[in-house]
Amino acid sequence: MACEPRDTRSIATPKHGGRSWSMTRSLSEKLALSIFARDGISAIWQLHLAAADAHRTGHPIAAASIVEIADAAEDAWLRAEGVREFAV
Repeated sequence: MACEPRDTRSIATPKHGGRSWSMTRSLSEKLALSIFARDGISAIWQLHLAAADAHRTGHPIAAASIVEIADAAEDAWLRAEGVREFAV
């Protein structure tokens, strides 16, 4: 009995061609702030659900980008709540 092939896809850090990482991060933060301002804290959960769906349907780079936006929205929420970010 043969085993089915394993799914080896993963959420990878997207490669952004010629764009710099700081420019990409800045765009993610702008998107996150816009989404967070419009939808509030539920935006963070909705973004994570969208990332999971993207990953599940075979779009790991899109999923990684959505997670990046979700993380930036969560950072904005924590700053708004007055929680300090600690380096780990």
